Amino acid sequence: MLGPKKVDIVSVDLRLLTARRTDLICDRVRAINRLRATLLEYFPALERAFDYSKKAPLILLGGYQTPEAIRRAGFTRLTGWLKKRGCRNSTAMAEKALQAANAQHTVLPTQSTGSALVVRLTGQINAIDA
Repeated sequence: MLGPKKVDIVSVDLRLLTARRTDLICDRVRAINRLRATLLEYFPALERAFDYSKKAPLILLGGYQTPEAIRRAGFTRLTGWLKKRGCRNSTAMAEKALQAANAQHTVLPTQSTGSALVVRLTGQINAIDA
């Protein structure tokens, strides 16, 4: 049986770990919301296309943040790139990304800054997940 001091240490440790986990979850949700808001400013079709709480869309954004980059990569290269990085359903993802890219041919003034922010936010979310 655990003594009173041991129980107190365990409960304090659990409380600390639980608080840290809660902080990380809140940080992740905030980063995903910022990511979506940033995408909405310059690439709204892609923002609507995926659930960014999943790993695969974050991997996509780590390499391709603009409509032109996705169109330039094309279906075959994008599918292979996603598959190489362990994305499930890479074919469907590439198809959705290309549909979003083909839906937008206008380059918005915020694209260069927005795409740079998206890369940083994606990295932050991946770091939290790790």
